[in-house]
Amino acid sequence: MDLSIKVKLLIIFILISVTPTAVAVLYADQVDTNDIKTQLFGTLSGVSKLVGLNFFDYLERNGRSVYSTAGVLSSEDPSLWSALIEPLKIREGVILYLVADSNGKVAAVTDPSKWAGTWAAIGSDISGKAFFSEMKSGVEYRYSESDQGKVYYSLPFNDSISNSAKPLVVAFGKQFAGTDGKTYYLCLISDWYSVAQGKILVRLDSVFGEIGSNVFTPTESGNQIWADTNSGRVGTFLQASAFGDAWSFYKSVSQKRPNSIADLSPDTAEYTLNGQGRFVGVGMAPSWYPYSLGFFAYVTNPERVYAMASESTKWNFTIAGGVILGSLVLAFLATRGISSSVKKVSEDAKKIASGDLR
Repeated sequence: MDLSIKVKLLIIFILISVTPTAVAVLYADQVDTNDIKTQLFGTLSGVSKLVGLNFFDYLERNGRSVYSTAGVLSSEDPSLWSALIEPLKIREGVILYLVADSNGKVAAVTDPSKWAGTWAAIGSDISGKAFFSEMKSGVEYRYSESDQGKVYYSLPFNDSISNSAKPLVVAFGKQFAGTDGKTYYLCLISDWYSVAQGKILVRLDSVFGEIGSNVFTPTESGNQIWADTNSGRVGTFLQASAFGDAWSFYKSVSQKRPNSIADLSPDTAEYTLNGQGRFVGVGMAPSWYPYSLGFFAYVTNPERVYAMASESTKWNFTIAGGVILGSLVLAFLATRGISSSVKKVSEDAKKIASGDLR
């Protein structure tokens, strides 16, 4: 089909004006989407690290308290111990302090008004408690990167001594020698659930939606959840199958133990689980900490992130539509002007060829 010069020019102008715009829009859309996700991952990484910092602040405060208090008790008469540890129970999250002898008999304890159960009453036997057995075996760990002192501490465990909705506690302890020459053990029992939910975890209402967090221990078959802004998951075990294809990511991250808290640099990932996108940030406790512990941040409503990206796409294409429409109008006007000029030149040439020199 023989196209007129006007149509040919119009096609050329359209290609010249529309093609760069289309390429620019596609590029801008990709840049905007990547920028949204980059900012989100930065937020998730920051939340994960903050949970880790909060945890190690909790560890250091309680570890230092036990370490220094044991030093004080070692120089005081045993009859004064209950009075000396009583004021310490007002510390946030502390259920009780107690002192037991090498046989596990409680020799001193804070007033029981803050705790439930009877196993920690004076004269009671705690020798069968796993944390006491471990402490008695001499197990002690660093509790701080700035202090050289060591104390015993456990991961969270269930015990009815806590009045919390979920009776999870953490035990801290220190062996010391009394003025009577005997060996004693100072124990601090902390209400892990209350402290973790109220002071360690981070819940953030960001522009990307609500961001939650949890503290977990990774294993070969799944993750043990010790704390979660979704309280229903606290104390549960999530099987590896619950993470789908993303389990390889979690296994990989669990091996990345930094040398110090300052080096904590959470990994981030986007993946799909059960047809829904997921955005997460995960960091691990430093290598000097005796347990494998992870700090997890996640978007609770990831659909909002995709909605933001979709809105950005619509906006880019709206702008592009306006630019293209304007380009088409200009192309039409330019084509009409040029084709008119070309047509006039062509007609003049025909006249000259026919001998008409006017």
